[in-house]
Amino acid sequence: MTRTPASAHPWPRLVTVIDERGHTVTPACSHSPAFALYLAHCTRCGAAYTGPWKLLAFASRAA
Repeated sequence: MTRTPASAHPWPRLVTVIDERGHTVTPACSHSPAFALYLAHCTRCGAAYTGPWKLLAFASRAA
């Protein structure tokens, strides 16, 4: 069963909050361990993203 995201944006910018810090996440093909524990949401509209997602690698978050 595939769950579809609630956000209407084709490539939503997603974030999740872990230990009171926002983390950018990206849609994924399969569920990640963090997906089971935390909720991601769209930064544009605030809708919950119910599809599978994963945390971005540390190097890809560096400025």
